[in-house]
Amino acid sequence: MQSDILYPSGLVPAAMGVEHGYKNFWIRDGYYVGNCYGGEIKDKIWDGMIAILDRYKWKLEIHANKPPEHWYEHIHIRYSPEGLEIGDEPWRHNQWDSIGNLIEVCVDKNRPISLAFL
Repeated sequence: MQSDILYPSGLVPAAMGVEHGYKNFWIRDGYYVGNCYGGEIKDKIWDGMIAILDRYKWKLEIHANKPPEHWYEHIHIRYSPEGLEIGDEPWRHNQWDSIGNLIEVCVDKNRPISLAFL
């Protein structure tokens, strides 16, 4: 994999090379792609994942205090790589292994996060 296929955000599309033009980034896929290739690619992807947590820190604060009441309060696992915006479909992205992957990324990158919601 060449680092030039990464989006400027450091994220990589979940379905590379697919003719239909799928562009979304999924936490689980990015986590495993980063681990598979390591080095600079892993650093860029994981920095992009950290940016997601930084942008949506308010969601962590909700989870730390109470269960989410609305679908948009959940920590999502699918993002648009260009702007790190969450997909607009009202379904919960409760793939806890992916959220665990995000926490591991923070630990690996020595970035503190609140773990009170766990």
